[in-house]
Amino acid sequence: MGLLHSGIFNQLESSTLVAVADKDALTSDLLKAYLPQISVYRDYEEMFKREELDVAAISTPVFLHKPIVEMAVERDCHVFVEKPLALDGHECRSLLHMGGNVKTQVGYNRRFLETFKMAKGIVNDSSLGQLKSLQSQMFETQVLKKEQGWRYDRSKGGGGVIIDLGAHVIDLLHYLVGPLSRVAGVARSIYSESVEDCASVNLQFVEGLIGSLELSWSVRDYRLPETKIAMQFENGTLTVTEKYIEIYSDVDNGSLKRGWSTFYLQDLTTGVPIDLGGPEYTAEDVQLLSCIRDDAEPLCNFREAAKTNFVIDAIYDSINASETREIRYEA
Repeated sequence: MGLLHSGIFNQLESSTLVAVADKDALTSDLLKAYLPQISVYRDYEEMFKREELDVAAISTPVFLHKPIVEMAVERDCHVFVEKPLALDGHECRSLLHMGGNVKTQVGYNRRFLETFKMAKGIVNDSSLGQLKSLQSQMFETQVLKKEQGWRYDRSKGGGGVIIDLGAHVIDLLHYLVGPLSRVAGVARSIYSESVEDCASVNLQFVEGLIGSLELSWSVRDYRLPETKIAMQFENGTLTVTEKYIEIYSDVDNGSLKRGWSTFYLQDLTTGVPIDLGGPEYTAEDVQLLSCIRDDAEPLCNFREAAKTNFVIDAIYDSINASETREIRYEA
């Protein structure tokens, strides 16, 4: 992800890559060989001391997010950080209480996909009437044996599939529907020793809507992570994924025709200045730069992203206590 965002920022007209910090020797050596004009460091603290940076893009393991974000903000450096914002809600609250007048963006990139943006429009304008219930899921073929690395160490990743894949879905539910009031979850470790590999969570939203969340990174035939949110409305249904949005409408109200309609991502996307890993990655980086220029707030700043950590904390508490937990959003 560091190479991806570095490449994007270096190709956009309004930004230039000037320095990279990476502990991996192979990555550092390759950067020095192919981009000799860029300063390469093995230590991020040394980079911040020597460089005058306007923006820092942080794509480290989660346990390093907080100290690097703090160092950047203390230097009045705008911040992009990959999701989740931090290990838990306690770390998020600490970051939210920092001073400074910098713009912040957290990498919940699915907000920038046209399929989910279209779904938000339908929810907001009540094209299908009132939302009655929803089911959400995210699956990936990632863990089919015991794995090594920081993602499978709770102290470094914050948990397992809930904070890894689940964070994306929870953020989308905030974006599409709104805040949650209660959660009740169960989870199981299949291959991992200290983190969960699959989970099932019952959801209740502030407005009374109920729903569900199913997560697993230990299922076959999902080469890439796949999100699916199925919504039941007063006058129809909507199913949205990264690749398509499928709608059934009982009525013909002008914006949606009666019957079935399917819209694919490639037909909805208008294009971005450079596409290295998907248009959503460029879109979130472009928005951060635009917000810096225009003194506006990014779509998913620290305060918005922290909400997801607060929900994840409540889910883990619910699993540990085997009972429903209420959500506390206040920072």
